Amino acid sequence: MDAKDLRIGNLITRHDLGTSEPRIETIIELRKDKVFTSGPVTVICDYEDLNPVPITDEWLLKLGFTQDGDEYSKDNFIVRLNRRDLVIEGFEYDYNGIVISTEYFYVHDLQNLYFVIKRQELIRKN
Repeated sequence: MDAKDLRIGNLITRHDLGTSEPRIETIIELRKDKVFTSGPVTVICDYEDLNPVPITDEWLLKLGFTQDGDEYSKDNFIVRLNRRDLVIEGFEYDYNGIVISTEYFYVHDLQNLYFVIKRQELIRKN
């Protein structure tokens, strides 16, 4: 992953050093050449050891969105997750929404976009 795409608090996947199983962890510190993540323990790793978390229905619920049919909403930020598109509606200044391809759009991207629009962190609830 690229350092410029990440912020403190972003959720990423890192393979456990002991078991090689993927773990969801939170970035707690970013440095030029290393990343500090928090899971069961704090780990220092390289950016290339990190992988993005794909956006799924399950992740939208974990991030505090509520589901109503095919829409997920949180604080007037509405997401419709379709086959390959993430439709985001609810901008105070634009009710038409925008469409973003989810092929290369991940949980950390949604966290970053939510912060830019709502000025609040989007964190995992469970």
